[in-house]
Amino acid sequence: MIFEWTDEKIEFFARAGAYTGFHRKLAGLILPYMGADEDVIDVGCGLGLIDFELASRVRSITAVDEHPAVIRYMRDRVRARGPRNIFPRIADARVVSGGDWDVVLLSFFGTPDAGLKYMISEAGKRVVIITHGEDTDPVHSLVKPKVKKVFARDMEEFFLAERYAYRKHIVDLDFGQPLRSMEEAVYFLESYSLEQDAEAKRTRLDFLLKRVVETGDATYPYFLPKPKNVAVFAVER
Repeated sequence: MIFEWTDEKIEFFARAGAYTGFHRKLAGLILPYMGADEDVIDVGCGLGLIDFELASRVRSITAVDEHPAVIRYMRDRVRARGPRNIFPRIADARVVSGGDWDVVLLSFFGTPDAGLKYMISEAGKRVVIITHGEDTDPVHSLVKPKVKKVFARDMEEFFLAERYAYRKHIVDLDFGQPLRSMEEAVYFLESYSLEQDAEAKRTRLDFLLKRVVETGDATYPYFLPKPKNVAVFAVER
């Protein structure tokens, strides 16, 4: 089962980002690797939430993704609220070829292989990579994940094998989901479930529902924590 962006998933994702400040905190970690006079391309940008946090500190950001729904979201947001130096485009990673970007940003996108070597070779100055530090998803102790994730150790093995010099930061953040009701919690978890097996799906749902906490907030009285151990790498040309 492949993840697909829907209007509901976009709303959940954007809500979580705004509530937890996840992308604002990520932006703070990578800003030291971006300059006010530099042009950035975010490959596989998704909703581009980190780009909206970075835009005021760089010259321009070209945000590319193959999914029309997320690019439509970004274009609508730019038209409504700016900033005017974000340029969303429907495209795949090949758009990097021949571009004039100082920084290539890969946020939870791509794998340590020939494709990453290509990105590094095409970057004007550096590639900034955000990926998983360690697997902190508690549900994986019960249900084997269906999607293979890239972890910091995978990146480091690749960089060492290819003899790339790099800088690394590890940080613990939370990208949990604020929820309006327990009924919405069930809907959210079922919407994001990739398990095909009914028993595995039920095990995951029961386990995560027990982790939902009350917030006392009138708008979002419930919150499902999602701790994320995040790794940031910067590779200079």
